[in-house]
Amino acid sequence: MKISNIKIITDNLGIFNKDFNLNYDIKSFLNKKLDYIYMEIIVSLIKENKFENKDYYEDIFKQLNLESIDITQTILDGLSKELDIVKNKFLKDYNINAGRLENEKVMNFYYILFIIF
Repeated sequence: MKISNIKIITDNLGIFNKDFNLNYDIKSFLNKKLDYIYMEIIVSLIKENKFENKDYYEDIFKQLNLESIDITQTILDGLSKELDIVKNKFLKDYNINAGRLENEKVMNFYYILFIIF
């Protein structure tokens, strides 16, 4: 069973490296806790900044079964660090004010965050 699971992971490492810009090899993947991997995937998705396409995020979250996992301290800390508006200039585009409430990209950004939490 272990060999079978390692083969599945090895066959799918390209998804992590290509789609999520994560540099995993089999050893580094197996040495990470699952919640840390989830955190890295979610942070990578936020950095992609494709919030005009809500379906893109919903599809990935569905594949990850994200709604069924508990937000651990590891995930929360990683997201908090990434969402620190002072450090992340691109997040300033998502500040809420009266003129921005109708912006679809801004609304999708907050919708995605609500799905995560």
